[in-house]
Amino acid sequence: MSAIKPHLAEDEQSTDEELDYWDCATETATRRGGLGRISVDDEPSALCPTPSEVLDFSHSGLLNMVYVRKVVAGDFAGARIAPAVDGKGEVFLWADKMIGSPAWNPAPGGARNSGRLLSWTTKMGTPSFSLPAGPRSIGGACPGSVAGMSISSLPARQKAAKTVLHVLGRDASDPIDPAKCVCQFCYAEGGQYSTGSVQFAQVLRLLWVEKAIHVNMEGKEVEPHESMFVTVMVEAIKNADFKSKSEPAHWSGRKFFRLHDSGDFFSIPYLKAWKAVTNHFPEITFWAPTRIWALGDQVIEAVNEINGDAETSNLVIRPSAFEVNRHGPKRLGRGWASATTVYSPDGKGPDEGFDWDCKAYEAEKGPTCRGAEAPPDESGKTRIGCRACWARTDLRVNYTLH
Repeated sequence: MSAIKPHLAEDEQSTDEELDYWDCATETATRRGGLGRISVDDEPSALCPTPSEVLDFSHSGLLNMVYVRKVVAGDFAGARIAPAVDGKGEVFLWADKMIGSPAWNPAPGGARNSGRLLSWTTKMGTPSFSLPAGPRSIGGACPGSVAGMSISSLPARQKAAKTVLHVLGRDASDPIDPAKCVCQFCYAEGGQYSTGSVQFAQVLRLLWVEKAIHVNMEGKEVEPHESMFVTVMVEAIKNADFKSKSEPAHWSGRKFFRLHDSGDFFSIPYLKAWKAVTNHFPEITFWAPTRIWALGDQVIEAVNEINGDAETSNLVIRPSAFEVNRHGPKRLGRGWASATTVYSPDGKGPDEGFDWDCKAYEAEKGPTCRGAEAPPDESGKTRIGCRACWARTDLRVNYTLH
């Protein structure tokens, strides 16, 4: 399964065919190699895949992930899931039955009934929380992805696309191109993320979260800020290992958390629950890239109301661009940080739509945020150790396609 890769995804996850397509999709590549073909330096020209060929390829990969998830979710039917803490203080989720995985995509060690609540994102150097990616119709937690994924029904995509265009200030003469949508090639639905093992962990979390944001530890219905989810997540984050000694000196004393390396805010109550969690940790900055802006004005305003002032909130909610080589949404209000984008190397033109190009993949000791060059400070000085996605809400950040 191939995937568009911002700086979190696995190395070598994009295929040659897919990279050829993005090269061909830019004016620079067309001028360089001629219509329909590219030529890099003195290497022979390569035939450009058509948009329909790329969609066929990516769609087949998405279907693989969907079937793995469907089998795993089916095994969870009737299971009761509860949180527990091990002897080291780490929070786990436990199901009251053993859950298998597809025979064609088995999880290491076979059937299991428990998984960690939190994970660790190596390249970012932070604890994280992960849910299944993709539209709700396939068991995912990304309602804003509908217009950009071929596995959504055509009527659903068309309806959702109208809202996306409205927010972006575009009209029907400039439609959403499914062959260029970031969600269609999402790294969190390919590679390691599409395995039975990862799908088990993500489905386990989502099934628990969907109930835990509405009840307290005694099972009584409550508001999200009083919920079991908040109680348990606060305990998990308190005991998480942030590996702070490895943080560059200029970030000493600050901690960073990656919210949704897969998945998204799937409902307003869920967003409210996370806001309540972050209020417990003023010393931690939580970064949440999101496409819930694609749901329209009502949700955009809900973020403004719930999150307050983005400049002072420790919950950094960044709207993600919908298509490769296109701008993200403009500043959506006081609760939102600036947008992120995904541009191909040849897609960067004079009107790039971003302020800082992520340097994680240029880091000397491998792709990491902690080893990457950071944006210049007020004096113009640059440093090694970037936390722009968390700390620079004013900057539009780009993750170059690679």
